[in-house]
Amino acid sequence: MSRRMVARTCAAERLGIPADAPVVAVLIVGRADDVPIGTGWNFFVSDGVPGFQSRIEAIAAAGPATFSFFEALASLGLTDLQRKTMRLRARRPGGGNASS
Repeated sequence: MSRRMVARTCAAERLGIPADAPVVAVLIVGRADDVPIGTGWNFFVSDGVPGFQSRIEAIAAAGPATFSFFEALASLGLTDLQRKTMRLRARRPGGGNASS
């Protein structure tokens, strides 16, 4: 899933943009045996890569088994990229999140 939205403060700070700047937000859902096991939001400057949101939506519609932002960006001509930062958070499953 992708959508245009206004950057939240924490995302805007990491992207080096104003807190109300438009971004493309992409939600990735990790699955094992077709069961969701993790999610992750990824934020990109809206005007940073023309055609990026359309490319992400096309990939999502095709339903690939694997996904790579680097491959999506390479398909738009951006090939020499490095991830600047990555922030991970985790918690133990509980309540209705875990099954025995």
